[in-house]
Amino acid sequence: MKAVIDTSSLVSLVRYYFPFDKEGKLKAFIEERIEAKNLIVLEQVVAECKLQGKGQVVKALPFVDKPKNKTSITDVPVNQKLFKMIDNNFINGSVARQLPPAEYQLPRDKFTASADFAMVLYAYSVKENEDVVIVTEETGYSKDGKPFRKIPGICDTIGVRTLNLPEFLSENSIIDLTVEVQKTSLF
Repeated sequence: MKAVIDTSSLVSLVRYYFPFDKEGKLKAFIEERIEAKNLIVLEQVVAECKLQGKGQVVKALPFVDKPKNKTSITDVPVNQKLFKMIDNNFINGSVARQLPPAEYQLPRDKFTASADFAMVLYAYSVKENEDVVIVTEETGYSKDGKPFRKIPGICDTIGVRTLNLPEFLSENSIIDLTVEVQKTSLF
């Protein structure tokens, strides 16, 4: 399975999982998967990671910023069927209807230049030849007022599975959480 990882999942990984990765096994797993191109980090995702949380993802995972580890979508052929789906299937109709037609083009251009669309484009282009998933912390519910649906909603439309980070780690047998409670005296 090939997994394309979103900025939100990388941020969660660094913030909420790495503090408990005392032996560095999780970090080593992530690095190994990225270098083997089983876990895909797109250039657009790395660019977003540099802007979020003072670049904490790139600081914690410097290997994601190495040219050999970043995947570019520049060679992905333009798929006219997918681009037609932007206006017909990826749109959040209730929000888009409020936009005059002249004002629709700017959010559309912004969406097609986004890391979210890059992940969708990459996954759509390889799904016929490979089992691919998108790892994201987004849910399918959109209450942010943006004119385009969230990644899980778009992925349902194009037939690509999404996983959140715990599901991805569980499917890869990475998480085996055992909690030990130590009895200590409070006084």
